[in-house]
Amino acid sequence: MIIIVIIFLCTNCAFAIPKVTITYEKATNAQEQEILQLIQNSGVVESVVTFINEEFLLDRSINLIIGRGEFPFADFDHKEIFIPFSFVESVFDTFAESQQGANTHQAAMNVLTHIILHEFGHMLVLMYDIPVVGREEDAVDAFATVSLIHFNEEGIDIVKHVAEYYGLDKENIKILRKWDFMDEHSLSLQRHYQISCHLYGSDPQKFKSLPRKIGFSKRRSELCIEEYRRVSASWLNLLKPYLHNSM
Repeated sequence: MIIIVIIFLCTNCAFAIPKVTITYEKATNAQEQEILQLIQNSGVVESVVTFINEEFLLDRSINLIIGRGEFPFADFDHKEIFIPFSFVESVFDTFAESQQGANTHQAAMNVLTHIILHEFGHMLVLMYDIPVVGREEDAVDAFATVSLIHFNEEGIDIVKHVAEYYGLDKENIKILRKWDFMDEHSLSLQRHYQISCHLYGSDPQKFKSLPRKIGFSKRRSELCIEEYRRVSASWLNLLKPYLHNSM
């Protein structure tokens, strides 16, 4: 009887391992249905969740909800991450309207990948009280970028689309007000330059034409190399206790 109880308890323990799960909310109109179909057909959400569950140790399960809402956010108290249909639609429209010849579907899904990791970064910071010196939104942007470049063979191409997106979705500088500078997020144009900087710093040879395209000075380009080295080393060091392969 004791042996049976032990086996039963251990079996239950195995199923209780914290992980990220996915919930797709029901679309309520044709636009939402189209976006939902786009997301599901891409397999992007499942791919990101598989990556998180395989690489990270979690002390609680998290539900990733794709559905309704105004903007992406992480709700630590309820262990939920929300990605709205409307946000994905706006990303898709931004690329479509740019008419720059990019694969609109793939570009939008790459931004979705980065955003999910960005929100997951917030969850990790709170879950393990990971120290953040500076603005947390900038820190988890860097977390998402470093995670993609370090762990994903196609990560650099994904980050390239993310940098492009924030450059296309930039604010009209002429109509900015003081509260725009008070927001917890950096301005989209700032995120464009920062992610572009990290992209260049991650592989200066591959992206040797990027500084001129962006308008970085030689000094800023050199700083990007050192900056990415520091930020990637910092994040990878902070994450060591919470990665499966560090056990």
